[in-house]
Amino acid sequence: MVERALARDLRAKSKYVIPNAITALSIVMGMVSIYYAYQGQFVVAAWVIMYSTILDKLDGSTARVLKASSPFGGQLDSFSDFVAFGIAPAFLVFVICSVDPKIKVAFEHKDTPFFLYASLVFFILTSALRLARFNITDLRGSRYMMGMATTVAGGLAATYILTCYKYLQFPVFVEMLQGIPYLMILLGAMQVSTFPIAKAGAKKTRFARTFDAFGIVLSIVLIILRKFPEFLLGAAALYLIVSFAHAYKDRERIYAEWGLGPDALDAPSEEPTEEP
Repeated sequence: MVERALARDLRAKSKYVIPNAITALSIVMGMVSIYYAYQGQFVVAAWVIMYSTILDKLDGSTARVLKASSPFGGQLDSFSDFVAFGIAPAFLVFVICSVDPKIKVAFEHKDTPFFLYASLVFFILTSALRLARFNITDLRGSRYMMGMATTVAGGLAATYILTCYKYLQFPVFVEMLQGIPYLMILLGAMQVSTFPIAKAGAKKTRFARTFDAFGIVLSIVLIILRKFPEFLLGAAALYLIVSFAHAYKDRERIYAEWGLGPDALDAPSEEPTEEP
């Protein structure tokens, strides 16, 4: 009987291995991205970050299908997100602005390196704060996230870099890449904001949910094929704009649902939110 009980216990616990292994693989992808950035292969490093976005979606979906969600898996997922979407994008930006001859000229003035470093430290810290806030808040019943998910922030930084490098022969994209510290500050601020953003696939209508699902599948295919980073960047930006506009009209009800005051849009909250 003891052996049968142990066997049942082992089978029950084994279902947690798959989603946690996928999460661990995302951590590895973050380290691989850092390696390629260090080697000067910036485009490869950015695509590896995008591979992590697929794994981030896959581990949560796998855990739900297998009914294998656990506190350990949640903590591991947050650590994975910090490595893959907090540290890896910041390191990639740092190396690009320090090594690429076309980009580093914009940071040779005595004051600009400090601005670059400050923007990257800010991005890393806000990523950590976003994930810590997520870990202690339960908003699973809400169709909205509070602020931008770290996965989205890291993915946007990566697709921005990929788009700029794809068209780097045009001076405007060189200037865009030189201005990436401003983007990192914006992404960091959006992560710790309390502004509601609709979760993908959590819309009310069947058409909206189908459209979201199609967009997710298409994005995954393009990431695997390493094609059209400008589409990925534009689609993510459009989704955020539409989501902001929609949530702004309904913000009072959403804040009431979260238990926040009507002035939460302007005042920072100490309560965290849930990742998509």
